[in-house]
Amino acid sequence: MFAVNKSAITAMTNRLVEKEMIQRLRDDIDRRVIYLSLTEKGKAWLAETETKIHHLVESLITQFSEEEIESFIQTYEKLANILQNLEEMK
Repeated sequence: MFAVNKSAITAMTNRLVEKEMIQRLRDDIDRRVIYLSLTEKGKAWLAETETKIHHLVESLITQFSEEEIESFIQTYEKLANILQNLEEMK
């Protein structure tokens, strides 16, 4: 879906494990299956990042009028629908 090689995913996963952001858990029944989950450190980082993004968006959006915001949302929704339709056609 993201057109990323398996080796790139493995490298990213390894870095996140080394930074203790995620952990790998093997399935008890099928050892080939590996589950990835956020650690407490990863959850804290995610919450902090979401807060930063929220503050950034809030600081930007206050510079637009309500009409401009509505227009942007409508355009964004139209773009999302076009992309979804393209994906469904594949």
